[in-house]
Amino acid sequence: MSRWVGKFPSLKLGRMVGYQSLIERDFIYLLDFDATVTTYAEQPFCLHYKDGSKQRRYTPDFSFTRHGQTCLVECKHHEFIQPEENRLKWAAAQQWCAERGAVFVVVTEAAIRAGHRLENVKLLTDYARYAVDESTKLAILQAAITANSPLTVSDLMITVSPSHPQTAITPILHMVYHRLLFVPLDEAAITVNSTITSGQAASGQTVLPATIFV
Repeated sequence: MSRWVGKFPSLKLGRMVGYQSLIERDFIYLLDFDATVTTYAEQPFCLHYKDGSKQRRYTPDFSFTRHGQTCLVECKHHEFIQPEENRLKWAAAQQWCAERGAVFVVVTEAAIRAGHRLENVKLLTDYARYAVDESTKLAILQAAITANSPLTVSDLMITVSPSHPQTAITPILHMVYHRLLFVPLDEAAITVNSTITSGQAASGQTVLPATIFV
């Protein structure tokens, strides 16, 4: 049985997802938010391979499905991707994938944590479970759609709730998480000065490291 460092409450899967390192936890944030990932699993299965006369086992950190294709993932700190012990087990994963039209990738903390994307996804995740009534959502959407010029988050807050704009931040960020609204995730940290639009731009939005698709 795996010894989990912690567990992540997945909205996508509707269950707790175990992780054994902070790198894995951060990757789960991206898997759970990414619009192109239909499902994923931690430590999905065990692969067997030979190391000389010895029979060994290797369990990938994750599998996920995207556009109908399966991807196996190993999350590894960049300092530990070269040891000889990895060569055989990763070759076993590559062979398994080649036989099934799947892909095996090794993702480092540098790729997962690059730029502002991960921290923005973490921020939005904090607001994902808040209950927002439909009338509030409709008012916010109408304000975003009918604006005559680009809006900032602050502009939208004031438009929706002129007397108490701070009360609008929770439903706004909730709606960004659920792609009813769109805020760029890569350019900068999300603030009240971030540009915000209706959610059409968020359709099919991917936040996984680009190195996965090379």
